[in-house]
Amino acid sequence: MIIYKWKIKQLKRSIPDDYVKEVDYIVEAIDGKYTQVIYGNVSFDKETNVSSTPFNALTETLVISWVKSKISPSDVEAQLADKVNLLKTPISAVGMPWEVAED
Repeated sequence: MIIYKWKIKQLKRSIPDDYVKEVDYIVEAIDGKYTQVIYGNVSFDKETNVSSTPFNALTETLVISWVKSKISPSDVEAQLADKVNLLKTPISAVGMPWEVAED
């Protein structure tokens, strides 16, 4: 079973009004020993995304909800699931038959 962890890596804000203009996020998919990560960025326009939450009162959970409202979380998680499944069951490999890997 894949577990998804959403995290906020950085906020970019306007200093005069503390409005968050950009959010950098990361989504990690973990399935036992297999892990894959996707990094992303979303922008916010003050005219269409008015926030009444003061900057100092923001929480990671709230900002993650903003990110998820701008993208398709199910698409992101599906992409990660595909990447994890390729690690678990590879469909390609590299190497040459005349060279043996050393431990």
